Amino acid sequence: MNGKFRECDSGMTGREAMSTGPECDGGVWSGRRVVLVVEDDDDVRRFVVTALQLHGHSVFAAPSPRHALDVYERHADSIGVILLDVVMPGMTGVELLTYFRRVRADTPVIFMTGCTPASLERVIQEPCVHGILSKPFRMEDMLMCVHRAMSLGSEPRA
Repeated sequence: MNGKFRECDSGMTGREAMSTGPECDGGVWSGRRVVLVVEDDDDVRRFVVTALQLHGHSVFAAPSPRHALDVYERHADSIGVILLDVVMPGMTGVELLTYFRRVRADTPVIFMTGCTPASLERVIQEPCVHGILSKPFRMEDMLMCVHRAMSLGSEPRA
């Protein structure tokens, strides 16, 4: 892995993840709080959507790459971050990222994968990729990664 990127692992509790960061005011995050979740596994998608909603995010849930493309084309300007599965039927998350970037190149993306992060070495060089969540992941890690991506936007990772 390069020195600019690391896996999302906050080591924080959910409450700490909600109250840490430059745009946070008492657990309420400012700016775009809409998340697009692209995940073909119903259980994982339900877990992610529920956790995000419980922490104040609006969520578009896409069970397939086709659905995700449709949602993104209509709502790209309101989406603050994309949580994107890597392995899906019909199109990979890496392929889908190419389409998303054509519509709006600066939307932060976080990959969710059961693959090894090393297998994503090329794609994590993209400025819009802000993290990889290795499945299974903790809710706290996901929230911290989402909040970090929202606060940094398309700025390079440190």
